Amino acid sequence: MSGVGMLVESIENELKQVPILPSNCTIYRVPVMLRKVKPEAYTPHLVTIGPFHRNKQHLKPMEAQKLHYLKEFLDRNSQVNLVDYVNAMTDLEERARKCYSEIINLKRDEFIKMLLIDGCFILELFLRRDRWEQYRDDPLLSKTWMSRTIMRDLILLENQLPFFVLRRLKTLFNRGNTEARVTHLTYLTRTFFGEIMLHRYESFGRLFLEGIFRVARERNLIDFENLPENEEESEDESQAKKHLLDFVRHLHLPSSPMSLENHGKFECIRSATELHDAGHVKFKWGSQTCLFEITFNRQDLSIPPIKIGDWTDSLLRNFIAFEQCHSDCTKYVTAYAAFMDGLIVSSKDVELLQKNRIIDNLVGHPEKVAELFNKLVEEVTIPFDNFYFSGVCEEVKTYYEMINASSMNYHFNTSWGFLKRFLPSLLIILITLLVFV
Repeated sequence: MSGVGMLVESIENELKQVPILPSNCTIYRVPVMLRKVKPEAYTPHLVTIGPFHRNKQHLKPMEAQKLHYLKEFLDRNSQVNLVDYVNAMTDLEERARKCYSEIINLKRDEFIKMLLIDGCFILELFLRRDRWEQYRDDPLLSKTWMSRTIMRDLILLENQLPFFVLRRLKTLFNRGNTEARVTHLTYLTRTFFGEIMLHRYESFGRLFLEGIFRVARERNLIDFENLPENEEESEDESQAKKHLLDFVRHLHLPSSPMSLENHGKFECIRSATELHDAGHVKFKWGSQTCLFEITFNRQDLSIPPIKIGDWTDSLLRNFIAFEQCHSDCTKYVTAYAAFMDGLIVSSKDVELLQKNRIIDNLVGHPEKVAELFNKLVEEVTIPFDNFYFSGVCEEVKTYYEMINASSMNYHFNTSWGFLKRFLPSLLIILITLLVFV
């Protein structure tokens, strides 16, 4: 065989071995250009979920705790055994593999074991958090720093299981366990992540819901015998929550799509202090039901309040990373970050927004908040032709320019009126000086 023939055969053999990358994946590696800006925002610190970080040495200590949680989870319901859970994960193996953006080089048994252990760890953690009074001595929940770090790890883009895995495990867990059906997975997830939501109203809502369920249990107001066991959501696959990060992101999104008339070309808004000092714009405490309901009326710019804690930077960055990677996804968080980046240039802007209760600063110095927003959209592709806040930005810009134009006209007319009034006297003085000189 000639040299060319051998080369052709070699290339053909390589082509036969090329793996087929999944086309409908939802769990991604964070793009390199985003990661390099702030690597620690995307890296798990205590617990690994899924395949991407499973071999990291600093995450190994948590594996024993995962197995302990698995045992506790299995002991909760004697009507479902380990075989049932393994069979369920086996059924989902192929579908789950397709959710990851790269080929997962784990053998079948390893992959299924990972789904089971990680999924049951998450559910046991959720169940314990829901019954906090019973688990005050739990080593993961009793230490605030540890529980907060785990919470943060569970919303990292690279640290995810498909949400349908959790749903299937919870459905099995519900079998014959009537009281367990009350604590729906949606409720458990909202309860667990309530502390890191960007709105304070979520904490109130969580406590309110917990109170309702507690009273219902105590007074037998819920028909335990006729509760549905299956937690599989009725929404179609394109609308279903992809994973925990996507679930928490959806809790912040508008209940219905924002009006298309507000979408348009991206334009950076002026800083808060400039709008306030030179444009007489007033900042108002806006909607508490959605972070993105930013409106402008006359001179009032209404912005929903946002809670800034030590977890906020990582949360927003991973929201944005998901929006950057997933094409079938709205870009609300990316647009919001770009809007706030324009509004906040320095600590003075943060202080002004704090004063108007728009920013609830839990990190201390205003400089930290300013730095957070100033670096949030570095290396991020902003939707320039479909910017969700272009309508508001245009209204603010028009008002600002009108106010400044009116101010300039006022100063010009005032100065000219002054000159007209005193011009005759000035001419007389000038002529007198010229004559005597």
